[in-house]
Amino acid sequence: MAIVDHETRSMPNCLLLQLLAIIAALNVLHLVDHILRGEFHWPIDEQLIGFLVIVTVILGGMGLGVWLYRVRRVGARFWTTIGILGLGLVGSRISAR
Repeated sequence: MAIVDHETRSMPNCLLLQLLAIIAALNVLHLVDHILRGEFHWPIDEQLIGFLVIVTVILGGMGLGVWLYRVRRVGARFWTTIGILGLGLVGSRISAR
């Protein structure tokens, strides 16, 4: 692991953190929408488990990414990669319809 001089690195970008907070809030509202439409039901079946795994990975991954960003372990390249992967996921979902 490379040694990082934290004094020469810039502070975390507040705009990026605000945009990530907005994305997380919209993602949670999307989850609530699915719950209100009755797609989240009991007993749990394989379709619901897949949904829960995806939600956990997305929100957990964002939380981990924000933590790593704030302690300066990841930077712009990480968020660019995550953004491209997210767009690829959305694009694959749209083309599957």
